[in-house]
Amino acid sequence: MLFAPFICALIFATAVIMRSLSNFSRTGPQIQEEIRKSYSAYTVYALGRLYFWCVAFSFFLAMPGSSIVFLYCKSTSLTPSLAAQLLFGFISIGLLTSRQFMHHLFNNPGVIVSSINFDPIRLHALFRNISKAKLDFLDAFLGMLFVTPYAYFIVIVFPDNHLLDNIFLIGLPVIYWLAIISSSLVREPKPLRDSNHTRQPNILMIGSDTLRADHLGSYGYSRNTTPFIDTLASKGAIFKHCYVPLARTAPSLISIFTGCWPNRHKVKTNYTALDVARSLKLNSLGSILCENGYQTSVISDWSGADFGKFNLGFQHLDLPDDQWNLKYLIRQGPKDIRLLLSLFCHNRLGKVILPELYYLAGVPLTKHLGAQARRQVKAFSNSEKPFFINVFMGTTHPPFSSNAPYFSMYADRQYDGKSKFCMSRLTTPEEIIESQREPKEAFDLDQVIALYDGAIRQFDDETAKIVGFLEQSNLIDNTIILLYSDHGIDLFEYDTWGQGNSIASKAGAHIPLIISAPGHTEPVKIDKKVRSIDIMPTLLDLCGIPAPGGIDGVSLLPAMTSGDTLDNLPVIYETGLWLVKPPMQRADHLNYPDLLHLLDIPDKAAGTLAIKSMYARAVEDARDYFIWKGNWMLKCYPLTTGTEQHLFNLNEDPDCSVNIAAEHPDIVTALLALRVC
Repeated sequence: MLFAPFICALIFATAVIMRSLSNFSRTGPQIQEEIRKSYSAYTVYALGRLYFWCVAFSFFLAMPGSSIVFLYCKSTSLTPSLAAQLLFGFISIGLLTSRQFMHHLFNNPGVIVSSINFDPIRLHALFRNISKAKLDFLDAFLGMLFVTPYAYFIVIVFPDNHLLDNIFLIGLPVIYWLAIISSSLVREPKPLRDSNHTRQPNILMIGSDTLRADHLGSYGYSRNTTPFIDTLASKGAIFKHCYVPLARTAPSLISIFTGCWPNRHKVKTNYTALDVARSLKLNSLGSILCENGYQTSVISDWSGADFGKFNLGFQHLDLPDDQWNLKYLIRQGPKDIRLLLSLFCHNRLGKVILPELYYLAGVPLTKHLGAQARRQVKAFSNSEKPFFINVFMGTTHPPFSSNAPYFSMYADRQYDGKSKFCMSRLTTPEEIIESQREPKEAFDLDQVIALYDGAIRQFDDETAKIVGFLEQSNLIDNTIILLYSDHGIDLFEYDTWGQGNSIASKAGAHIPLIISAPGHTEPVKIDKKVRSIDIMPTLLDLCGIPAPGGIDGVSLLPAMTSGDTLDNLPVIYETGLWLVKPPMQRADHLNYPDLLHLLDIPDKAAGTLAIKSMYARAVEDARDYFIWKGNWMLKCYPLTTGTEQHLFNLNEDPDCSVNIAAEHPDIVTALLALRVC
């Protein structure tokens, strides 16, 4: 009975792996050939590991069909036919895989689009013919198709079987039922009515990667993308103009949690060698709260792996391994086998056995993270100690993939292009890099923005559930809630898209910052400029804990209580590491090689990607940056002939069209002195 499904699994998995190798692709940035050769043995191991799990899942899928043929033959005293068992095993694999494919296409198409080897437009006809009612009927049909004959044949053969055979036959469907239930459901905790009541407030930070402030209703956006966050803002403090110093995830997050400019903490790109990351002495918010008796936890998906790479003081980490690690990226495998396994691994089971597929970049885990955050709140609320929980989601990061109904919530129903489910041309490293060169006309921008807004709405709804759980657990009155992002994104306002590529627009630097705190129930709107480096000292101040020396941020609590005393804070913002030279950049701008030549792996055993030391200075020297204080903004562009400085008086020239640097050299000098070098 087990032999036939095992043979089916071997044949099917071998076919999948052969197709994967014939159309080989890999996630992550491209690496030079000599580096890839160093990992040839590891690649064989990674493919073997995926092949093993492909065989295991295929066996699980083939078993129902093969077992029915086996039981039929046994009930009719016929010799079980291997050919028939193989045939029905393959049919079973096809039916159950198709079932998973259609469910994901309808509910979570990002799982499919991120790993297909063909044009996503080919999926549209199938998508149009799927509905929840049809999927429910399909599930019922498949259940009857397998369960009815299986049950019938068991009744016939049961009296003539040995006890162990009968236990196996009855236990088999129970095992399947338990596996389906345990892997498919997002387990929701029940709130505790008698939760902790500590003297110091709890802290809950909820962030989303690449969340632009001006796409939230409370920041003036026309679409109703954030009904709950808008309500939260109307009862707390909303900072209308908060800016990050560098629009790349790792540098920005470390600035948020250390209160320091990137030039001080020295993390300037996402590509930091593992030994360097672990040797950094970061006096972080998490570590300070730990020292003051807090329980600390960070929960994230693929977007927040840096919380594990850098020691930011979190005791409990629920997140993936470093995403910028070649060994991790190799384990994700080529597209075809990755797609098949992803259909069955986007659940709790996949998180355990194949976390690199569960945490696949671009695939939304918003519901999973929200449920895990609520479980963490419940776990911590059993203690008398206050808690600090940071939930950071990749919900609003490109390719703007979200669950149903969010990906179609704001879209034109007549749209039938490549970006129907998520932003197109972002499923391979080559596409991601080349897309940075493309002009606005290469993208269906209205659809891309609709996808982005849908993702924001999903983030808003999940935030509402997390905060609602606090209310149900009687924790809301003693919990500081802070909503934030690591950076925004340019959406072709100045002929470019992405984050951290340009200083022409402030969209990449501008993030939402909303704080709801116990004892601060009056709504406050702060229109003055603040920085993400001010978040750490503000939270410490709200908890009555002194901020450490040597940080650059200041507490915003005075602004929350009196609506004033922000002493004309300077905003400093610089560009990040380019994937390719930005299309709008001047020809005489300082430059450096593309990503293929920039990256190295200094520790081959660790596999962490890092910038080659020979190019580190060139990358730093080529950064554009602006310094903004009061009504003055200084923009600096490093050119081959020297740094070109553009000064603007924003009161008189809000569009930054007239450079008056030559007329005010004293102001240029004063602004330059503000930059920490």
